[in-house]
Amino acid sequence: MSHLDAMPTVVQATNHINKVYSPQLSDQDIFELQDIFLSKGYHHILVASVSDGRALMQSFLQSLRCYHSCAVLTHLPVENLPLISIYEELKPYLQQNSLEPFFMDQFYYDFVWIESTPSLFQAPWYIEFEQWLLELKLYLEIPIIITRTTRTI
Repeated sequence: MSHLDAMPTVVQATNHINKVYSPQLSDQDIFELQDIFLSKGYHHILVASVSDGRALMQSFLQSLRCYHSCAVLTHLPVENLPLISIYEELKPYLQQNSLEPFFMDQFYYDFVWIESTPSLFQAPWYIEFEQWLLELKLYLEIPIIITRTTRTI
């Protein structure tokens, strides 16, 4: 079993492409990814590494310039990323027994990127986070892109 199979998720992807995107994108890759970035729903993108995933996300978000409140959920540092850290905004709510107040009061993003890492998926609150995304049907309103790596960090 690969580390990808071991990561729990309650989310079913709207769009899942089974190929690894590298920094050198073909024209076809660009068209495929553009559709993903501009479509509401859950989308899984497979990348070779966290740094490749970050470069890809940053490149597309800077090129498209159509979102105003982009956020990333990751356990890794987000310095040099022009995104709101959901994890940093979640921290005050993690000591409560529910993430509901966060979703009711703080969730105002128009684009969400989840950087899947083993440490994120092992966080005790992560499944509840995904369940709130589903419960509120946020995938019908915004793109939610989950990047998965082909190797661990």
